[in-house]
Amino acid sequence: MSQRCTSNIPELRSLIEQLCLSRASLEQLLERLYELTTRTDPANLTPAQWERTPAEQEKTLRPSDQEARQGRSQQTPVIAADARMQIAAELVRAMAETDTPVVIQGATGTGKNFFARLIHQQSKRSQHPLITIPCRQFNHPKNLTHTREFFAEAGNGSVILEDIDELQPPAQDHLANILKQPVACRLISLSCNDPDELVRHGFFSAPLLEQLRECHIALPVLAGRSSDIEQLARHYCGAFCDAAGVAIKQLSPEYLNLLTLYSWPGNVRELINTLEQSLLCGGEQKTLYAKDLPAHIRIQTLHLSSARKKGL
Repeated sequence: MSQRCTSNIPELRSLIEQLCLSRASLEQLLERLYELTTRTDPANLTPAQWERTPAEQEKTLRPSDQEARQGRSQQTPVIAADARMQIAAELVRAMAETDTPVVIQGATGTGKNFFARLIHQQSKRSQHPLITIPCRQFNHPKNLTHTREFFAEAGNGSVILEDIDELQPPAQDHLANILKQPVACRLISLSCNDPDELVRHGFFSAPLLEQLRECHIALPVLAGRSSDIEQLARHYCGAFCDAAGVAIKQLSPEYLNLLTLYSWPGNVRELINTLEQSLLCGGEQKTLYAKDLPAHIRIQTLHLSSARKKGL
């Protein structure tokens, strides 16, 4: 027994050394990935229209005016029967005509990125790059020195600052100092929390908020806009079916009933994921039923559905 253990010790040491080397390599890879979290969206281009530089970086080709107009006409529609969403949609249309810095506030999954992109796509800047920067990236000291480069990369396009409520005080001060000088790009900032509340409690810089916001767009949670749920469900069901090249499926009354009863903590994003999962569960059937919903939704809405049927 002891001889077997002794003979395996060199192999064990070798394995430990390999694991240590792998961990070091993984840490280096994660460090590099952390520094590459900026995303660039080509302006109204398909991947086939991208051009590769010798450094294998993506370079945006400018679309013609006709291509830009076609790109705008093919936007995903804003579904807004809810009064608050109608106000938000009107503000988006108005802001697309200006260069005003905008703050869009809403819980996770309410559509902040969707509306930010809509402002850019409907604006005169739509032929220029759209850069998305997660603000937690600015909390890393190495990235603070590259802030101006991020803005310069957008040129006369737009920059979406994701989750400004995650900015730590040093990053807030650094960004406020940079914005004292005009930047060519348009700034659209996103926040899950009310920035005024953050300022009131000392978590966010009042001068920085003043620089980032001349217009405030607030997005309601999906549970508070039940009048939109059926239309949203039908729209995304149709979109998924079109993308898959199959006939558009019907949504049964009981399916729609449970959608309106569910609390949707993940908001529109969760609804979209639910529709996609239901279509997979439904297979080749022509109609989606309550049984095709995820189990947690059926369980949560079961007693509510029973009460509704009894008129309670």
